[in-house]
Amino acid sequence: MRDVETVRELIGHADPAQSLLETTSGRPPAADLIARAEMHDRTGKDESSVRGSLVRGRWLNRYVVTATAAVLSAVLLGGIPFLRGTIAVSEQSPPEVGPVRAATALDVDVSGRRASRELITRANDLETAPYETADGELGYIRTHEWANALCSSELEHCVNYALKRETWLTGPAAGSARTVPELPEFGSAADRDFWKRQSGWGGTRKTDGSRITPDELHLAQCVPEHPGKVAECLNVRNNDSRDVFRSVVSLFEHELLPRDVRAEVLRVLARTPGVHFRGMSEVRGHPVFAAGLTTDRVGDDVSEVLLFDRTSGVLRSFEKVNLSRDELTGYVVFEKYGRTNTRG
Repeated sequence: MRDVETVRELIGHADPAQSLLETTSGRPPAADLIARAEMHDRTGKDESSVRGSLVRGRWLNRYVVTATAAVLSAVLLGGIPFLRGTIAVSEQSPPEVGPVRAATALDVDVSGRRASRELITRANDLETAPYETADGELGYIRTHEWANALCSSELEHCVNYALKRETWLTGPAAGSARTVPELPEFGSAADRDFWKRQSGWGGTRKTDGSRITPDELHLAQCVPEHPGKVAECLNVRNNDSRDVFRSVVSLFEHELLPRDVRAEVLRVLARTPGVHFRGMSEVRGHPVFAAGLTTDRVGDDVSEVLLFDRTSGVLRSFEKVNLSRDELTGYVVFEKYGRTNTRG
């Protein structure tokens, strides 16, 4: 996969309002930009180290990439930057797209000791709830989530590449996973309308399978076999509050957590600086309560919310919202979390 920052540097950020003539007068031709990116893919060298080769072979490069340049010109010269992934470019019309997603409605926002008490109360209730029974040889987790985003200039309009992730667990941090691409989704109707008018971008990604091993615990440092390990696995000593929230999502995505561990996760969140209790709501028919965090990132207030099942303490959804735009920018929903006898 092409290094995103390298491609962004090589391609640059053109003003989409400029005409083709105006754009090319102040930057290298599109063919050269593509050739440099492709050269970096093959050699791993930066642009300056291959400049001589590009000059000597400029006419050959232009000939080879002319067709590609025609397809990509709307992207390269239209000023659409590459973000967290690459574009599956196509000569087809704009791809079929999925729905606009809205953040879960929450009407409570308390902080400080009151928020901590709310979460600790729910942790205590979880420990005294009726014993859970589950049948099945394998642990099974299925999520629907946004994996990568592609945005127009100035990040004004973004399309989110959605996927279905399925995980089959044979033991702690052991098993297999599969990701299946789904239709692109959006945080606002304006984003969807913008991208439905664009061509030259792909709407799908390939299905991917992988093995899960103890060395691949993603954001969490370990699997908490008992409540006493939760704080260590979430690395609360070194992580800031935002990273603790993300590590909680990662734990639920990749491991079946027993009830006492889920209760301890809530206690850790109750001690996390800046945590808010956001009240009650529903996620796909499941009654939930919410823990939230608000951070200021480059002038925009961002809210990140964990929505837990009121009865089981299982994480039902993670949502990230740009409060300045009132727009969903990150999304993970847990569709299945339990056991199965069927291996994918």
